[in-house]
Amino acid sequence: MSASSLPPINLPPFPSLINQVRSTLPPVQHSTRLPSVHSLNSDVQRPRSYHPTNKSDDPLISHIRILASQPPAIRACTELVAQASDLSRPHACKMCLSTFRRRDNLMAHIRAQHKGQRPFECSVCGYRFIKKDHALKHLRAVHLKARPHICTHCNSRFGQRSDLNKHVRAVHLRIQPFACEHCGRRFSHRGNQIRHQQVVHEKKKPFACAACDVSFGEKSNLVKHYHAVHRTSPPSTPPTS
Repeated sequence: MSASSLPPINLPPFPSLINQVRSTLPPVQHSTRLPSVHSLNSDVQRPRSYHPTNKSDDPLISHIRILASQPPAIRACTELVAQASDLSRPHACKMCLSTFRRRDNLMAHIRAQHKGQRPFECSVCGYRFIKKDHALKHLRAVHLKARPHICTHCNSRFGQRSDLNKHVRAVHLRIQPFACEHCGRRFSHRGNQIRHQQVVHEKKKPFACAACDVSFGEKSNLVKHYHAVHRTSPPSTPPTS
């Protein structure tokens, strides 16, 4: 069975899921059947000392291949990995729901995204960034169209490997551990679940147009509004409360 044809897994609450996996999957079996690329702190990663020599040695590909061949009890472990990864980012931005592992990263995000402190400018479009490497990544991905990371399932291309990992986890492995409290719709990331609840069920519209009296639930809709109505790009301003 391919990874793309796997049925979604309906999971119980996090604590009972841990007990369920432990009861159905002895620790010794778990350690011998799961690949070494499992990490509770991040997405699928290469071991630090690993240097693949060909495509078949790539740990992400090996991880997906092994995971797809396992029964649901073992696949549920990846649900734990996804949820633990999200819970390992305890510092949340109150203005946009972005989460961070460290407080200093949260403060840097607030300065850049919500206070407009972005000293590094793209030489092509003038968009500004808080870090120089962010400006370089933007230049390669947006203007040079560099997409070096390719999904082996659907050939989608990504500028960063972290985006590829998120794509594989959400689209092909269909890992969606976060459920909406109102309608039960499931999401791969907690931030998406929270935004869905606020916009769809609580009818919140935190993104306001600075040029006219219109607000939107999603930033993408605000951007479309600016382009269609005001013929310009929106300023880098924080959403309203």
